[in-house]
Amino acid sequence: MKRLQAYAASFNIPFGIIIVGYNGEADGLYTFDDDALANAVADTFQTWDAMPQHIIFQSWVVTSTGLFITPSNLPEDRLYTHTNTVWDLFRRLRGASGGAIGKASPR
Repeated sequence: MKRLQAYAASFNIPFGIIIVGYNGEADGLYTFDDDALANAVADTFQTWDAMPQHIIFQSWVVTSTGLFITPSNLPEDRLYTHTNTVWDLFRRLRGASGGAIGKASPR
């Protein structure tokens, strides 16, 4: 990924990674997948300055019954919802450790 990022940069092409879960059967299973991918990105790029220009959190997973209902989007303070997961992964990629200290958006 780092070589691909450097190659894209040599042609002035923005580089990005899509973080997505693959299992649509439960929010927790979906989150397990995108956590693993986000960890790989964090291990590969290691600092926020080295991260790809674009990090996209996408949810297009389909359940076994053909529905696009996983993961649940809200509330952002409930485990395994898409907004909670995006907020947690963003903090992790920025180098934060420990539990969340608040919500993604002020009320």
